[in-house]
Amino acid sequence: MGIFRQRPAPEPPPLVYRQCPGCDYDLVTGVGSKSCGWYDCPYLPEELKVFCPDCNHNFATGEGAPWCGEPPNCRWAAEGYQHAQNARRFQADQHRPAPVPAIRGLQASSGRGGDREVPER
Repeated sequence: MGIFRQRPAPEPPPLVYRQCPGCDYDLVTGVGSKSCGWYDCPYLPEELKVFCPDCNHNFATGEGAPWCGEPPNCRWAAEGYQHAQNARRFQADQHRPAPVPAIRGLQASSGRGGDREVPER
C-alpha cells in the first residue's frame, strides 16, 4: 500500500497586463484616453474585462443601462462581477509599493555621524 498525500492546489499564474505607451485608460472605471484608439484594449486579459459584451454595462462601476434589467441578470452578469473583482484586485496590487529587501549585516543607525557597517556574528 502506498501513502497518499494531499497536494495543495496550484495557484493560478499571475495576471500579466501592461498598458500601451501613452495610455492612461483606467480599466475598471473606463475613464482616460487610449493611445491605440481601440474600443476595447486588445491586450487586456479576459479575466480583467469588466464591460458586458452585449450592452457595454460596466460591472465594476454599475454605469450603463443593462438590457437585461436592473441589477443585471444576463448570462454575462456573474462572470462580469467576478472580472470586476479581479480588476480591482489587480489595480490594488499595481499601486502597492514593492517590499524593500532587508540588508543583512547592517545595524540600525543611531543617528550620530560615523556609523559603519558591523558584520553579524
